[in-house]
Amino acid sequence: MNKRYEAIIFDLDDTLYDYSYHHQKSLDKTLTLISKNFEIEIFSLKKKYIEISKNLKLRLGNVSSSHNKFIYFHHLFRFYDLNINDLNVYFLFYWKTFLNNINLFKNVSEALKILKKKTNLYLLTDYNSKETFQKLHKLKITKFFNDIITSEEVGSEKPSKNNFKYVFDLINKKKKKKILFIGNDFKKDVLGSLNYGFESVYFSQNYKEFKFKNGYYVFGNYKSFINNLHTIL
Repeated sequence: MNKRYEAIIFDLDDTLYDYSYHHQKSLDKTLTLISKNFEIEIFSLKKKYIEISKNLKLRLGNVSSSHNKFIYFHHLFRFYDLNINDLNVYFLFYWKTFLNNINLFKNVSEALKILKKKTNLYLLTDYNSKETFQKLHKLKITKFFNDIITSEEVGSEKPSKNNFKYVFDLINKKKKKKILFIGNDFKKDVLGSLNYGFESVYFSQNYKEFKFKNGYYVFGNYKSFINNLHTIL
């Protein structure tokens, strides 16, 4: 019997693990340390960091460097006229704290093991390549993917069609409808992949049940996803 999907592509951050929570916790610890060591009022420091991140994302646009925390910290140090010799210490503190605490959403490993036996798995994420591989190594899931693609190597970010075309060319299959994309960002992942011609699954913890809705699947936890794999494979 022919496979319904010749490949399944996953997003990473907030799809396979809780990026937002661990980023915020790690950032808070790092800014608190900077505040203490340089005697800067913490509320003002956090406010300035948010302002810097927003301005840089606006100026840099839809590229991987817009996620680069080292650049954010550099601008923060520049604003407060801090010794840049200390910059890497705080970036590494943030990154070590982040990596030491991230873990997969419940049942993700089980889902990947099942899918790996049935089809080809790829990962397409909006981030820098080195940091992406560090995350995957810590999460112990690199082995499940045929290939890993980052926005840094593509030169643009989702929902750009360039990103979906890039991974589609790597998969080297003829039919887009044979490709399924799974992600948590409705605009970037779901609409982006649907507009390119893939089929799509929307992961959102707001949904308790797995169901088909408005031309795409939705689910809120990987247990329900596993229990309903027979409906999509």
